[in-house]
Amino acid sequence: MDLLKLASAIERAELQDITGHSILVYGPPKAGKSALAATIAESPTIDRVFYFDNENSWEVLLWMISTGKLSMEAAAKINVIRIVDSKDDP
Repeated sequence: MDLLKLASAIERAELQDITGHSILVYGPPKAGKSALAATIAESPTIDRVFYFDNENSWEVLLWMISTGKLSMEAAAKINVIRIVDSKDDP
């Protein structure tokens, strides 16, 4: 299922009967992963989202909050886990 179809299904609450499952989303930069995480967090059927970040893409989530694209209630569901990967701290 592509990212847009998954986001659409979540918005329509088609996945509300699925419990105890995890979804791992990965892809190239600018593929819409942060937007998908925000859409998932906005769903009333989702309790929490674990967002593993190794490219400082959490800044996109901050931008979404500041522009009103992500509510504070949904943002509170997102647990950002930063993974440092640099030449000094691999």
